[in-house]
Amino acid sequence: MNRRMCTAVLAALLLLAVLAAHGVFAGADDVVFDDSFSVKPGGKLKVTVGDMDVALKVGKSDQARVEVVVTGDIDKMTERFHKLNFSAELSGNTLIVDTDELRSWNWWGSYRGGFHLTVTIPKKFDVYVQTSDGDITAGGQEGEIELRTSDGDITVDRLAGPTVTDPNRRLTTARMVCGCS
Repeated sequence: MNRRMCTAVLAALLLLAVLAAHGVFAGADDVVFDDSFSVKPGGKLKVTVGDMDVALKVGKSDQARVEVVVTGDIDKMTERFHKLNFSAELSGNTLIVDTDELRSWNWWGSYRGGFHLTVTIPKKFDVYVQTSDGDITAGGQEGEIELRTSDGDITVDRLAGPTVTDPNRRLTTARMVCGCS
């Protein structure tokens, strides 16, 4: 191999290493928050977040878990996450998860990455979730369920109890009672 070829190969490898270190490649993610709480069935989950996808899962009957993963440019997205003033706290048997509003898009370009919140709760739990810009997925919960997003998709499966979904803040709220098991 001639000298130019070796230099080009080394430069390409160095560039790939730098890009990989900054999480530029798809699939890069990092957990920035992970906490568990002792709860009882029949409690309530209240989630009010800004630019964040929210996934609800069913877990143990006496535990709730809150996890946030950032994807994309890990360093920049982790820095942005800390500016959100994210909090998860238990008040009685109500788990409250919220953030300050901090959007990922601006006129000069967007950040490369996102925030993904996963909350695992007991099956019998009332749920209120509102995100200003994110998708919401829920399945397997029993209780009063209210899911709202101003810009995102809401996907539900096997919910039991009165359910309200309000995608895109439409004036009419779809009320759905799903007694599926």
